[in-house]
Order: sequence, then structure tokens, then C-alpha cells
Amino acid sequence: MSSLPTRRRVTAALLLALLAAGCGGLYSRFGNPDSGEASDAGHAGTDAGPTPDPDAGADSGIDGGLDAGSDAGSDAGSDGGPDGGFDAGGYTGDGGPFHWSPMTLAPAIRIVFSVHGRSPTDVFAGASNSATSTSDVLHYDGGGWTSVYGAFGIGGIVSLHAAPTGEVYGAAEQALLYCPGNCTQSSSWSTFTPGGGGTVKLSAVCGAGPLVLATGYDSATGTSELFQHNGTWVNVATDFGLQYPRGCYVAPDGTTFIAGKRNIARRDPDGGFTVEQPDLTGISFASDQDWYVVYGAGGSIHAAGEQKRVISRQVDGGWFVAHDPPGTGLYTYRAMAGRSASELFAAGEYHPTLQMLRFDGGAWGPTREAGANVWIYGLWAATDNEYFAVGQQYNQIGGIVGGTILRGTR
Repeated sequence: MSSLPTRRRVTAALLLALLAAGCGGLYSRFGNPDSGEASDAGHAGTDAGPTPDPDAGADSGIDGGLDAGSDAGSDAGSDGGPDGGFDAGGYTGDGGPFHWSPMTLAPAIRIVFSVHGRSPTDVFAGASNSATSTSDVLHYDGGGWTSVYGAFGIGGIVSLHAAPTGEVYGAAEQALLYCPGNCTQSSSWSTFTPGGGGTVKLSAVCGAGPLVLATGYDSATGTSELFQHNGTWVNVATDFGLQYPRGCYVAPDGTTFIAGKRNIARRDPDGGFTVEQPDLTGISFASDQDWYVVYGAGGSIHAAGEQKRVISRQVDGGWFVAHDPPGTGLYTYRAMAGRSASELFAAGEYHPTLQMLRFDGGAWGPTREAGANVWIYGLWAATDNEYFAVGQQYNQIGGIVGGTILRGTR
């Protein structure tokens, strides 16, 4: 795991003001940003890292692996969310800044880890509910958010993948979720607990077409685990050469990328693995760098993680540092989303001048934040001009206000 200390309940007034610096890349390095490739490829995994305390210091009764002040195994990938289908016919966004507004949630929702959907009025989110002591799946139908499923003792629902055919898949820290359809009914959901004596911690779910995968690791050793849903969840790979896998992304052709400690694992459609080693020359603490999310669109693939760093994959398979802001204590990018290689976003833990980044097809640069004192754990693009961000809201002195879902429009 990371050698960096757990970071929780930060006070915004104590954070140093740092300017976000976006390091460039060229279209030729990423692939064609205007390919207009239509796909249900996706998922950046979710909602990363040492999970924050969901009950602001009080025992809410939701343990589920959410231990305050320690990394309780919730390296929840990062919810770049399955992209829900890249824009067929090309990018249709207007390129302007998003305007973010909080959506109404029940006060008992203390933290929201993940988000993904099929349309702006059919969206799912994974949350913790202090009133029922359950991990809940929430659903938005265009009118409001309601809890459609709750389970005890599975940890935070750190990643979701809503397939266009009606199924919904999920990864909680201690169980995998599946709904074959009619997913606004609690009876439609089931859970699967991996073996390993309770040491397997799950981190992300991702899919493209019929291929749906989930990543995890042995919490004692960091050894990687990969599961696939073929009617039921089965383990298809163990120890594929990547420590502490977190986020994952499935490309349209079935090639899967998995983010972890320092490196990115590539799984080819035939099931073979290759560990790709990014060129981290010149960055501090490179050997301890953790990548929490990996995401792609239109042939452009990126990963993000600690110290708000972003790496990008070149067409020849090499990875280079695309964004490495100066300073320390910048926390972590935990989510990525977008529907076109012409525009992607990265988000994570709050920093007064360095929360969200925007990729314009050539370089990463700062963009308008989703909100002050909001830690973002999941991000999903419903359309080019409408996004959902989920996480936890803090007050100005670092106390937890509660879970939050923000809707961004332009």
C-alpha cells in the first residue's frame, strides 16, 4: 500500500495554494481524438483510496471496512465510471465550464462512493446509510434519488457498471453485486463473496459489451485478483503481476487496463497479461506511486492517482507523465470520466486550487471545481454536457457534512 499517511478531514484554510500545471501531450501520442467511436466500453474503477470515515467521528454503525483514520482496504479504484457509450458521430459538447449543483439526498447518506447510469434519468450510485447501517444502491429517475437495495457487512459500494442491456454490476469492498434487470426492485439484487478467508478486498468493476470484470487484491499481500461475470462471478486470474489493483477500464475490443501500484496491467482479449511500466523518470517517490483510476475514450487512455498526477498511454503502448503538479500534499485523483477523446475530466480530493482537471485532446489543464470542500470519489458523463459527481461534503473546519451528489450542466 502507499507509504503516504491516510488523509481525512482536511481543513481548507490549512491547505497551501498551488497552481495547477497541465503538462502537454500531442494528438499523435494519444490517438485520434475525433474518432467518434461508439462503444459501451468502460470504467475507470471507483472511488479510491483510504476511505474517509462516514460518520464524522461518531459510530454510525456502518463498519463495512470504513475504519476511521486508517486504510480499511477501501482502495476503491476510482469511479471514472463505465462511460456509458462514447458519442457516436463525435464530440457534441460546447467546451465551456460546467455549473455544478448539489442534488437532494436523505440525511442518513453519509458518503457516496460510485456512480454510473444509462441516461440522465437512469442513474445508479453506491452509498453508505447511517440510519439502516447498510451499504445502499441509490437510483435517480429524473425526479429524485431513492434507495433501491441495501446490504449489511459488504463495505462501501465502490464501483458500479450499468450495462445498456439492463443489468447492473457492482463491487463493494467485501462482495460483488449483480442485478439481471428490474434493478429498482431490491429483490432483483444478489451478492457474491469471494473466497480467501475474507482477505480479498474488491476495488472496481468495468465492462464493455458482454465482458464484465472486477478487480481486487489480497489485503495482506497486495496480490492481484480478477473476477469475471459469466452468469455468476468467477475468479479468472490471481497474481497477474500488479500489486494492489484498483481501477479498471475495458476498451471496445475487450482489451482491459488495470491501475495499481506504480504500473498498469494490460489484459488482452485472449486472457494474457502484460504489465506496462510508465516512464516516471524525475517524479518524486516514483516507486510508491499508486494509480487509482484508468480510463479511456476514442483510443485515448489515461490513468491518475496520488499527488494529482496523470499518465497517458501512447499509441506504441508506452506511458508518460502528462500532469505532475509541483508541491506535496496534493492528495489524489480518484475518478475520471468523459465520452470523447476531445474532452475528459479527472477529479478527487479537494484542494483549493487543484481539484478537477480537463483534457482537451492534447493536454490536461485546470477547470472549474465541482464545489468547495467536496471530496469526489465517482464521476460519470451522462452526456457531453451533463455529468454526475459523487463523494462527501466537508465544512470549512474539516467536519463531515454528509454524502453528496452533484449534477454538472452547461
